[in-house]
Amino acid sequence: AGSVLGRASRYDVLVVGPGLGTVAREFVVRLLSGWPGPVVVDADALNALVRADALHRVPPTVITPHAGEFRRLAGVAASPWAARELAAETGAVVLLKGNPTFVAGRETWVVTTGGPELATIGTGDVLAGMVGAFLAAGLPGEVAARSAAYHHGLAGRRLARRRTVTAVDLVDEVGRRGYSS
Repeated sequence: AGSVLGRASRYDVLVVGPGLGTVAREFVVRLLSGWPGPVVVDADALNALVRADALHRVPPTVITPHAGEFRRLAGVAASPWAARELAAETGAVVLLKGNPTFVAGRETWVVTTGGPELATIGTGDVLAGMVGAFLAAGLPGEVAARSAAYHHGLAGRRLARRRTVTAVDLVDEVGRRGYSS
């Protein structure tokens, strides 16, 4: 983690988890405790955490679990109420992926733009990257999470009208303008 932190010092935000593979919990915990800026924790980084205590950080932290990852991390079934409790306990913004998606922080938001078309390998990685991009643009954690979830859902819905949604095609769709519901 030390060498990663050294190389990461030139960045404003870290997105940890997508493509990480099976890693030791210690790596993820050291990265979270040593990184002084905003971080998005997704996928394998969530799975590496045994408990949510590593999420207690001062800089903005956004986690993006689906229901299974949430259950492993929080020890309870995923729900908007459980997401709100985890957010209050850790100070992290919880973007609970699903249909609908819930974003819990100081407030709890329901994002209904996405649907089952986004239940495809890699689309959650796209979402995590979008949250990271919004954080890098200076948006607060809650705003970055709900904005990313909203636009991710719109892009997925629009793409699904034309073809099967894949992560690669979703990235291209996110970059398009003129979303409509």
